[in-house]
Amino acid sequence: MSENINTEKKQFELTGKFSGFLSLEGYELKYLQLNSTEGEYVIKIPKELRLPLYKTLRPGDLITCQGESKHNQLNGQSKWKAYSIDKITEKNHKQSPKIVICQGSACLKRGSQRLSEVLQAQLEQENLDQQVEITTTGCLKNCKQGVNLIVMPEKAKYCQVQTQQLATIISRLTVANVTK
Repeated sequence: MSENINTEKKQFELTGKFSGFLSLEGYELKYLQLNSTEGEYVIKIPKELRLPLYKTLRPGDLITCQGESKHNQLNGQSKWKAYSIDKITEKNHKQSPKIVICQGSACLKRGSQRLSEVLQAQLEQENLDQQVEITTTGCLKNCKQGVNLIVMPEKAKYCQVQTQQLATIISRLTVANVTK
């Protein structure tokens, strides 16, 4: 199916208060409502994030959503689809370092779960596990180059990450953000 030439795609990052889950296409709660300073948004939640979010998000929680928006220039409507949804806690609200690891099916097949475990162990070994948060996300849309991860707050993207590269990523992280 070809993309409509009247549709504009953009990456987004929105921060605001979570209002609740919505069901727009039947019985499944596939969407969340976010109120930010820019307005009110209805954002589609990736399948792999739905259950964890249902268990942890409460109305009024401060969250950050990253994803892709599609704006139809003919009818003026926009659709928002998240690939990452994070609850903002006191720890990450201060822009502490965070490593977001893709858990999409292609990255899982390439070992993202094992990579996450090794990364956690290396952070503990370096005494950084209390300063650097590891989170997982749905597909980062770069499947052929998985395992993919993003280091926040710089938004540095790494593709085809192997466990032997983690020491280099951690050392760059410590130089930029963390004091041992």
